Amino acid sequence: MKFLFWGLFSLGAVTQAFTADKTADSTKPGCADLIRSLGAEDFEAREAATAALLDYGAALLWEEDSSARLEREVLKPLRVAAAEDDMERAKRARNLLGFLSGGRSGWALAWAREHAQTAADDHLLGEVAEELAKTDGEAATECARIIKDSNLRTSALQRVAAVWAKTDGKAAAECAEKFQAYMRGRALRGVAAEWAKTDVNAALELAGKIDDYNIRPWALQSVAAEWAKTDVKAAVEWAEKIEDAKIRETVFVGVALECAKTDVKAAVELAGKIKDVNTQANVLRGVAVEWAKKDGQAAVELAGKIKVPNTRAWAFEGVASEWAKTDGKAAAELTGKIEHAEMRARALRRVAAEWAKTDVKAATELAFKIEQDGAREYALCSVALECAKTDVKAAVELAGRIMDADYRDLALRGAAKEWAKSDVKAAVELAGKIKKADTQAEALCDVAVEWAKTDGKVAMELAGKIEKAGTRANALRGVAEQWAKIAPGVAYRCTAAYAGSAQEKGHLYLGLAQGLLLPQKAGKR
Repeated sequence: MKFLFWGLFSLGAVTQAFTADKTADSTKPGCADLIRSLGAEDFEAREAATAALLDYGAALLWEEDSSARLEREVLKPLRVAAAEDDMERAKRARNLLGFLSGGRSGWALAWAREHAQTAADDHLLGEVAEELAKTDGEAATECARIIKDSNLRTSALQRVAAVWAKTDGKAAAECAEKFQAYMRGRALRGVAAEWAKTDVNAALELAGKIDDYNIRPWALQSVAAEWAKTDVKAAVEWAEKIEDAKIRETVFVGVALECAKTDVKAAVELAGKIKDVNTQANVLRGVAVEWAKKDGQAAVELAGKIKVPNTRAWAFEGVASEWAKTDGKAAAELTGKIEHAEMRARALRRVAAEWAKTDVKAATELAFKIEQDGAREYALCSVALECAKTDVKAAVELAGRIMDADYRDLALRGAAKEWAKSDVKAAVELAGKIKKADTQAEALCDVAVEWAKTDGKVAMELAGKIEKAGTRANALRGVAEQWAKIAPGVAYRCTAAYAGSAQEKGHLYLGLAQGLLLPQKAGKR
């Protein structure tokens, strides 16, 4: 915000006012002056005072050992103002205190709203709203409603409702009920799924009242699946009494897939109650993949009984991918049961990628045997990416054998990202060898963000040199976030100098604020 009084209430002036000796010039704006200005008739004065207090509070959070100062200089006077007769001042004081109730995330919200000027605001507000919902559902909802982009706002409100339901299902449900029709059903479904973890009956009642018939079956399925984690028999008995065939079968799907995690035979039996052939086939596919985690051969036998050809092939693919975690050779042989060439190639691709986690050499040999060009190159890229986690040089060598330029560049990007963890200069040099400009820019972004974990200043300089504007902004944001976690005070003071545009400035502030969303990693409060 840019206001007439902003200069008067800038962070520098406020900091001086708060830290000045009591005998200092009384004309300087101090805490009392700012608090009084929260209720000023002049709109710009109110907004400037609010922004100044938020800015100062955020600055304190970025300093070490600032808890006592924050309490003395900001929170205590705000509490006093919140109880005063001046309604405007009290309201604003309460709002400022409310922002802080969410911990760092609350200040991140307030600070970012005052500074960022781009679409990055909406993404930040969504993340902060979800974080706030853990402690203050009402504040989180208010935060989400500020989001300008309708799709992001809808998504944020739905996530807030679901998170809020973890601590107060009733309040979350009442809030979601007030949402506009197009988002109410989905929000209530999320609330019901979470509420089911603590109160199945209340969750079932809520899900059953959802007006949207396209959503109600899935909401009831979510609740029943959660119920099945603790009492499969009760969930099944309840589901069997559902009169609506569509809803009953939808619920059976969720319960069967959940049941498969503990009792595969019971899950298969339950799948047999599903009349629709395609739905039953999809459930058996899910059960087979789940079974493959414990008994690959038994899972293969079950997958082979699926009557729908394509679904049977997908089941073999899923089982093979899961089986590759323990027996890559057997998994590769299993793909021979897939008749369709393209689907078989895709399955081999997944097996190779999974097998590479335990045997890069064998996975590489398998990848080269794939007949279809696209699938082969994709598989080699996947193997190279996995290989880079343990042997970057070998991954680079393998990447050089990939004929497709795009997949080769992707493999080199992954290798550069991994190399940045041990040798940043080598990683930068490798990224420079990537041919495709966009992929090279993304690789440099990855390296810069990784480098920020040890040297924020140099990482920021590297990010600033990326030619592609959008990728450069993303790199600046990522570096700022990492830097704020490690050296918050330095990051707060230095990052703004690297912004070359309004978009980049917004991303920098977004990164800094996101660094505050994880208190356990962001250093001292």
